[in-house]
Amino acid sequence: MKKIAQILMAAAFLSVGALQNAAAAETFDSMSAPKIERTIKGFREVGEFKEVSNNTYSFVIDGLKIVIFNKGQTMQLYAGFRSSGTSLSTINEWNKEHRFTRAYLDGDNDPVLESDIDLTGGVTQENVDEFVRTFFASLVQYKKHIEG
Repeated sequence: MKKIAQILMAAAFLSVGALQNAAAAETFDSMSAPKIERTIKGFREVGEFKEVSNNTYSFVIDGLKIVIFNKGQTMQLYAGFRSSGTSLSTINEWNKEHRFTRAYLDGDNDPVLESDIDLTGGVTQENVDEFVRTFFASLVQYKKHIEG
């Protein structure tokens, strides 16, 4: 019985610590240009990060160009590919089997991959980092998928 009480006290102590850490994490509901740049440059092998236009940025990672659209309380990651005939069924297959991204053929019938994060209500830096990591991982898989 004493052992069970010790285990429960340890679990309660760990839970309180986790709650304190979560409460201490800064939340935000918009991303400034410097914060976006710090976030992206925190990842490995990021090429030149540059502002393309107002609230639009681009960078290269592992040879893949990614564009960020900062839309106030949402942020979108976008990557487009030149293709010689990716079929709509290939795109639909991706959308059917994968979550957290959406694929489509653009006006030139080139494949695109996008993902959005909603900052409304507040997110932590860890949430944004995971969003970017998930997109990177999906992008590598998507490239393989469309190349067959």
